[in-house]
Amino acid sequence: MASLSTPTAVPSPKLHKARSASTGYGTLTTVTNGSIVRATINNPPVNLWDYKLAADFSTFLGTLAQNANTSDVKVVILSSANPDFFIDHIDIHALSAASPESPPGTRSVQFLVSLIGRARALEYILSARSVDAIEAAAIGWVNRAFSSEIELESEVTALAERIATFPKQGLAAIKSRVNIQKPSEDAIMGDNSLFTQLEKSGIVQQSQDRYLVLSANESANTFEKDIPQDLPAVLT
Repeated sequence: MASLSTPTAVPSPKLHKARSASTGYGTLTTVTNGSIVRATINNPPVNLWDYKLAADFSTFLGTLAQNANTSDVKVVILSSANPDFFIDHIDIHALSAASPESPPGTRSVQFLVSLIGRARALEYILSARSVDAIEAAAIGWVNRAFSSEIELESEVTALAERIATFPKQGLAAIKSRVNIQKPSEDAIMGDNSLFTQLEKSGIVQQSQDRYLVLSANESANTFEKDIPQDLPAVLT
Protein backbone atom coordinates (compact mmCIF):
# COMPACT_ATOMS: atom_id res chain seq x y z
CA MET A 1 0.00 0.00 0.00
CA ALA A 2 1.30 3.45 -0.85
CA SER A 3 2.20 5.66 2.09
CA LEU A 4 -0.53 8.02 3.19
CA SER A 5 -0.11 11.75 3.33
CA THR A 6 -0.56 13.48 6.68
CA PRO A 7 -4.29 13.58 7.43
CA THR A 8 -5.90 16.98 7.61
CA ALA A 9 -8.65 17.31 10.19
CA VAL A 10 -12.01 18.28 8.76
CA PRO A 11 -15.42 18.71 10.38
CA SER A 12 -17.72 15.74 10.63
CA PRO A 13 -19.51 15.12 7.32
CA LYS A 14 -22.78 15.57 9.18
CA LEU A 15 -21.97 19.27 9.30
CA HIS A 16 -21.37 19.52 5.56
CA LYS A 17 -23.97 20.45 3.03
CA ALA A 18 -24.09 18.91 -0.43
CA ARG A 19 -22.59 21.11 -3.11
CA SER A 20 -25.31 23.15 -4.75
CA ALA A 21 -26.50 22.16 -8.19
CA SER A 22 -25.40 24.42 -11.00
CA THR A 23 -27.43 25.36 -14.04
CA GLY A 24 -26.43 24.72 -17.61
CA TYR A 25 -23.25 22.73 -18.12
CA GLY A 26 -21.14 24.32 -15.39
CA THR A 27 -18.96 21.23 -14.87
CA LEU A 28 -19.11 20.17 -18.53
CA THR A 29 -17.50 21.94 -21.46
CA THR A 30 -19.04 20.89 -24.76
CA VAL A 31 -17.60 21.29 -28.25
CA THR A 32 -19.57 20.25 -31.33
CA ASN A 33 -17.85 19.15 -34.52
CA GLY A 34 -20.40 18.16 -37.13
CA SER A 35 -22.34 15.21 -35.75
CA ILE A 36 -19.94 14.66 -32.82
CA VAL A 37 -20.09 16.37 -29.43
CA ARG A 38 -17.19 16.18 -27.00
CA ALA A 39 -18.16 16.82 -23.37
CA THR A 40 -15.19 17.45 -21.08
CA ILE A 41 -15.70 16.92 -17.34
CA ASN A 42 -14.18 19.63 -15.15
CA ASN A 43 -15.26 19.45 -11.50
CA PRO A 44 -12.12 20.29 -9.46
CA PRO A 45 -10.24 19.09 -7.62
CA VAL A 46 -10.92 15.43 -8.41
CA ASN A 47 -14.09 15.34 -10.55
CA LEU A 48 -16.32 14.10 -7.75
CA TRP A 49 -19.69 12.72 -8.78
CA ASP A 50 -21.71 15.20 -6.71
CA TYR A 51 -25.09 16.86 -7.11
CA LYS A 52 -23.47 19.57 -9.19
CA LEU A 53 -21.95 17.22 -11.75
CA ALA A 54 -25.04 14.99 -11.71
CA ALA A 55 -27.28 17.99 -12.39
CA ASP A 56 -25.09 19.20 -15.25
CA PHE A 57 -25.07 15.73 -16.82
CA SER A 58 -28.85 15.56 -16.47
CA THR A 59 -29.27 18.95 -18.16
CA PHE A 60 -26.82 18.05 -20.92
CA LEU A 61 -28.39 14.68 -21.66
CA GLY A 62 -31.88 16.15 -21.37
CA THR A 63 -31.00 18.77 -23.97
CA LEU A 64 -29.68 16.10 -26.32
CA ALA A 65 -32.88 14.09 -25.91
CA GLN A 66 -35.11 17.12 -26.36
CA ASN A 67 -33.35 18.07 -29.59
CA ALA A 68 -32.95 14.52 -30.89
CA ASN A 69 -35.34 15.02 -33.81
CA THR A 70 -33.84 18.31 -34.98
CA SER A 71 -30.17 18.07 -34.04
CA ASP A 72 -27.43 16.55 -36.20
CA VAL A 73 -25.67 15.05 -33.16
CA LYS A 74 -25.05 11.29 -33.42
CA VAL A 75 -22.07 10.64 -31.14
CA VAL A 76 -21.00 11.98 -27.73
CA ILE A 77 -17.41 11.59 -26.49
CA LEU A 78 -16.78 12.01 -22.76
CA SER A 79 -13.34 13.07 -21.56
CA SER A 80 -11.79 14.71 -18.50
CA ALA A 81 -9.92 17.97 -18.02
CA ASN A 82 -8.12 16.32 -15.08
CA PRO A 83 -5.23 14.03 -16.13
CA ASP A 84 -5.43 12.02 -12.88
CA PHE A 85 -9.20 11.51 -12.57
CA PHE A 86 -12.06 10.80 -14.96
CA ILE A 87 -14.88 10.69 -12.40
CA ASP A 88 -13.38 9.95 -8.99
CA HIS A 89 -16.28 8.68 -6.86
CA ILE A 90 -19.54 9.78 -5.28
CA ASP A 91 -19.17 12.86 -3.08
CA ILE A 92 -19.09 11.94 0.62
CA HIS A 93 -20.77 15.28 1.38
CA ALA A 94 -23.71 14.24 -0.79
CA LEU A 95 -23.99 10.99 1.14
CA SER A 96 -24.00 12.85 4.44
CA ALA A 97 -26.50 15.55 3.52
CA ALA A 98 -30.00 14.99 4.84
CA SER A 99 -32.20 14.71 1.78
CA PRO A 100 -35.30 12.74 0.84
CA GLU A 101 -33.64 12.02 -2.50
CA SER A 102 -30.99 9.36 -2.87
CA PRO A 103 -27.48 10.53 -3.72
CA PRO A 104 -26.46 10.44 -7.36
CA GLY A 105 -24.66 7.38 -8.67
CA THR A 106 -26.00 4.70 -6.30
CA ARG A 107 -27.50 2.34 -8.87
CA SER A 108 -24.52 0.78 -10.64
CA VAL A 109 -24.26 -2.77 -9.24
CA GLN A 110 -26.61 -4.36 -11.76
CA PHE A 111 -24.81 -2.75 -14.68
CA LEU A 112 -21.48 -4.16 -13.51
CA VAL A 113 -22.99 -7.64 -13.15
CA SER A 114 -24.35 -7.43 -16.69
CA LEU A 115 -20.91 -6.39 -17.99
CA ILE A 116 -18.57 -8.86 -16.30
CA GLY A 117 -20.83 -11.54 -14.83
CA ARG A 118 -21.90 -12.50 -11.31
CA ALA A 119 -18.67 -14.17 -10.16
CA ARG A 120 -16.34 -11.38 -11.23
CA ALA A 121 -18.71 -8.69 -10.00
CA LEU A 122 -18.69 -10.31 -6.56
CA GLU A 123 -14.89 -10.49 -6.60
CA TYR A 124 -14.37 -6.82 -7.39
CA ILE A 125 -17.19 -5.41 -5.28
CA LEU A 126 -16.53 -7.50 -2.16
CA SER A 127 -12.76 -6.90 -2.26
CA ALA A 128 -13.01 -3.26 -3.40
CA ARG A 129 -9.71 -3.72 -5.19
CA SER A 130 -8.46 -1.75 -8.15
CA VAL A 131 -8.34 -2.96 -11.72
CA ASP A 132 -6.04 -1.66 -14.47
CA ALA A 133 -7.03 -1.07 -18.08
CA ILE A 134 -5.51 -4.29 -19.42
CA GLU A 135 -7.34 -6.44 -16.87
CA ALA A 136 -10.56 -4.51 -17.38
CA ALA A 137 -10.41 -5.08 -21.15
CA ALA A 138 -9.68 -8.79 -20.65
CA ILE A 139 -12.87 -9.33 -18.62
CA GLY A 140 -15.16 -7.08 -20.64
CA TRP A 141 -15.35 -4.16 -18.18
CA VAL A 142 -14.12 -1.88 -20.98
CA ASN A 143 -13.88 -2.57 -24.70
CA ARG A 144 -10.13 -2.06 -25.19
CA ALA A 145 -6.97 -0.89 -23.45
CA PHE A 146 -4.43 1.41 -25.10
CA SER A 147 -0.74 1.91 -24.50
CA SER A 148 -0.87 5.71 -24.53
CA GLU A 149 -3.23 8.65 -24.29
CA ILE A 150 -2.38 9.56 -27.89
CA GLU A 151 -3.38 6.11 -29.13
CA LEU A 152 -6.59 6.23 -27.09
CA GLU A 153 -7.53 9.66 -28.45
CA SER A 154 -6.79 8.62 -32.03
CA GLU A 155 -8.83 5.42 -31.83
CA VAL A 156 -11.81 7.05 -30.08
CA THR A 157 -11.91 9.88 -32.61
CA ALA A 158 -11.73 7.44 -35.54
CA LEU A 159 -14.51 5.29 -34.06
CA ALA A 160 -16.72 8.32 -33.41
CA GLU A 161 -16.21 9.59 -36.95
CA ARG A 162 -17.07 6.17 -38.40
CA ILE A 163 -20.25 5.84 -36.33
CA ALA A 164 -21.27 9.37 -37.33
CA THR A 165 -21.28 8.40 -41.01
CA PHE A 166 -24.35 6.18 -40.54
CA PRO A 167 -27.97 7.40 -40.52
CA LYS A 168 -29.25 8.60 -37.15
CA GLN A 169 -32.40 6.49 -37.38
CA GLY A 170 -30.36 3.33 -37.86
CA LEU A 171 -28.10 4.14 -34.92
CA ALA A 172 -31.09 4.83 -32.67
CA ALA A 173 -32.79 1.59 -33.71
CA ILE A 174 -29.69 -0.48 -32.92
CA LYS A 175 -29.27 1.15 -29.50
CA SER A 176 -32.92 0.56 -28.64
CA ARG A 177 -32.58 -3.16 -29.39
CA VAL A 178 -29.27 -3.58 -27.57
CA ASN A 179 -30.64 -1.73 -24.53
CA ILE A 180 -33.30 -4.40 -24.07
CA GLN A 181 -30.56 -6.35 -22.29
CA LYS A 182 -29.95 -3.67 -19.66
CA PRO A 183 -30.97 -4.38 -16.02
CA SER A 184 -34.61 -3.91 -15.11
CA GLU A 185 -35.73 -0.76 -13.35
CA ASP A 186 -36.86 -2.84 -10.38
CA ALA A 187 -33.37 -4.31 -9.98
CA ILE A 188 -31.76 -0.89 -10.26
CA MET A 189 -34.11 0.65 -7.71
CA GLY A 190 -33.44 -2.30 -5.42
CA ASP A 191 -29.74 -1.39 -5.46
CA ASN A 192 -30.65 2.18 -4.66
CA SER A 193 -32.92 1.27 -1.74
CA LEU A 194 -30.35 -1.04 -0.16
CA PHE A 195 -27.60 1.55 -0.57
CA THR A 196 -29.72 4.18 1.15
CA GLN A 197 -30.52 1.81 4.00
CA LEU A 198 -26.89 0.80 4.58
CA GLU A 199 -25.66 4.39 4.30
CA LYS A 200 -27.55 5.28 7.49
CA SER A 201 -25.74 2.68 9.62
CA GLY A 202 -23.32 3.74 12.33
CA ILE A 203 -20.23 2.12 10.80
CA VAL A 204 -20.84 3.89 7.50
CA GLN A 205 -21.19 7.25 9.23
CA GLN A 206 -17.92 6.67 11.09
CA SER A 207 -16.21 5.59 7.87
CA GLN A 208 -17.33 8.78 6.16
CA ASP A 209 -15.70 10.84 8.90
CA ARG A 210 -12.51 8.81 8.57
CA TYR A 211 -12.54 9.06 4.78
CA LEU A 212 -12.77 12.84 4.84
CA VAL A 213 -9.80 13.02 7.20
CA LEU A 214 -7.58 10.64 5.20
CA SER A 215 -8.46 12.27 1.87
CA ALA A 216 -7.99 15.79 3.24
CA ASN A 217 -11.63 16.52 2.45
CA GLU A 218 -11.61 14.70 -0.89
CA SER A 219 -8.59 16.52 -2.29
CA ALA A 220 -6.07 15.17 -4.79
CA ASN A 221 -3.73 13.80 -2.12
CA THR A 222 -1.88 10.46 -2.14
CA PHE A 223 -4.70 8.64 -0.34
CA GLU A 224 -7.34 9.81 -2.82
CA LYS A 225 -5.17 8.91 -5.81
CA ASP A 226 -4.61 5.39 -4.45
CA ILE A 227 -8.28 4.58 -3.93
CA PRO A 228 -9.46 1.83 -3.89
CA GLN A 229 -6.11 0.33 -2.85
CA ASP A 230 -6.06 2.42 0.35
CA LEU A 231 -9.73 1.88 1.17
CA PRO A 232 -9.17 -0.62 4.07
CA ALA A 233 -7.50 2.25 5.99
CA VAL A 234 -10.92 3.88 6.31
CA LEU A 235 -12.08 0.99 8.50
CA THR A 236 -9.09 0.94 10.87
